[in-house]
Amino acid sequence: MEQAWMIEKKGALLWWNGKPKKYGLAAWSVAIDGIRFARKFDAEICAIAQGYSLSSVMATEHQWV
Repeated sequence: MEQAWMIEKKGALLWWNGKPKKYGLAAWSVAIDGIRFARKFDAEICAIAQGYSLSSVMATEHQWV
């Protein structure tokens, strides 16, 4: 089983896909296309570095079989 943290857009079932914030909604996709991080801290730091506020996004834990 694989476990990872992803950046989720609050209020929407969308996850950050690695595109810069300037791409708007194109920077968000379904979970399978989302960028995976080993630690919650890494996801949160990346979100902040991309210009997102932790009041608009959150790091969520996911598991795949």
